[in-house]
Amino acid sequence: MTALVRGRAERPDYCELLTKATVPVLVVVGVDDEYTPVSDAEFMHRQRPDSTLAVIEGSAHMPNLERPAEFNAALAEFLGAL
Repeated sequence: MTALVRGRAERPDYCELLTKATVPVLVVVGVDDEYTPVSDAEFMHRQRPDSTLAVIEGSAHMPNLERPAEFNAALAEFLGAL
């Protein structure tokens, strides 16, 4: 666990890159995510006013695995709007 925590602490902050993205952006977060809380996802969403934010109830850090139906619905809606 120590290496995992150290790796998490030492990872670079990529938020500035988000402002330079030239593709549509979908930010997905689980309500119970302790590593990337909803407030962080909302910050990322504000960095790209044209982005889409999906907050998945009943999931934590991996909503695509924890709540696949809800994740897939959010992704399908995002892709359908493109």
